[in-house]
Amino acid sequence: MNYNQFLVWNARGLNSRACRTAVRDIVVQERASVVCHQETKVAVFSVSMINELMGPDFDYASLPSVGVSGGVLIRWRRDLWRGSNSTVATFSVSVLLTPIDGADVAECWLTSVYGPTDHSLKEGFLAELEGLASSCPRAWLICGDFNLIYQAQDKNNDRLNCRLMQRFRRTIDGAPLD
Repeated sequence: MNYNQFLVWNARGLNSRACRTAVRDIVVQERASVVCHQETKVAVFSVSMINELMGPDFDYASLPSVGVSGGVLIRWRRDLWRGSNSTVATFSVSVLLTPIDGADVAECWLTSVYGPTDHSLKEGFLAELEGLASSCPRAWLICGDFNLIYQAQDKNNDRLNCRLMQRFRRTIDGAPLD
């Protein structure tokens, strides 16, 4: 089995059965062993929703949405990965993933984020990322929807917040490398 099939998906809502079925079909087709969803728009995952979305082969950790925005879900195949030390913060979910059978795959921290769209919350989001970087002592993979711009060419118009862009760049560039 391929341990390295990670799928990161900005779901834009997992509330409809049709959407959950489509997501599950792609996860099966791609043989993903770890899946990160951002913008789930789900406040509470019921048992039936989880079963529709994942089936019995996955464990998960989630951050509920606030109203109809946000939400993060990380899921991993329980026959391939052991998830431990999961942490749910304001804008992110982190989990320590350890391969089950001792395969030649490194243990790593995985963080999935959904950054705020409200500019007044972005400084808090960046502070959360900085705190996460210092609390993940092993290899660390961070993914998701940051809702921030790293460089000007990433933006589709010329309305840039240069101060936030520089802070985001300093935050990402300052993260420890393994």
